[in-house]
Amino acid sequence: MVSPAKEPPLRGLFKTIVKVHVGPQKQSFDVHEELLCHVSPFFQAALEGHFKEATTQVVELPEDSPDTFQYFIQWLYRLDLSHEAHDGGNPRFTQLHRLYVLADKLQIKALKNLITDHVLAVSDRSNLLPTDTAEAFSELPEGGLRELALDLFLWFAGEDFNPKKFDREFLEELVMRTMREIRGVLKGDVSCLHEACRYHEHTVDGVNECDARKGQRPSKAAKPATS
Repeated sequence: MVSPAKEPPLRGLFKTIVKVHVGPQKQSFDVHEELLCHVSPFFQAALEGHFKEATTQVVELPEDSPDTFQYFIQWLYRLDLSHEAHDGGNPRFTQLHRLYVLADKLQIKALKNLITDHVLAVSDRSNLLPTDTAEAFSELPEGGLRELALDLFLWFAGEDFNPKKFDREFLEELVMRTMREIRGVLKGDVSCLHEACRYHEHTVDGVNECDARKGQRPSKAAKPATS
């Protein structure tokens, strides 16, 4: 019987420096290759596969924001999502949902789940809805943050809700969600806001990837499927 592969020691994640050029101006970030590949199948494929990045040790992200990537670096090294935009009394969620989009591109489920938790916590603490996230609803990938935004507005939006501020896709999804919940109420099945894990992504084999919620570094990224 083959023993399962052990996680590399922490010191093994800080050996090789690679460059990541972000945005149209190619702002350069020096990041540890092992750490990137440890959490992100996207970087693992680029830097350990047969692409030119494995030779040049440079990854280009021309369509992404340097500010958002810097926020990602903060999480990567500190496992911390604190940010002045949402840590005050009048939080904005823009940086969080932009990081969520980047995490989806980099295929980091643990970070997406942590962001969803953070949006829920900030919204609960401030008693404010993530309006800017709902306004950017069409930019969000399918998954937990979209579902959470819909449920928050469904159950907690007040009389000052102004549909003119939101895009058509969000409003259509909100109407459909409302109709489903009304049917549930009539049947005596009221769900209201679910536990945070309801909005998480998990692996297909049912293993829960919620390590980041516990302050732990996510497990080794699975190798991307090859044809």
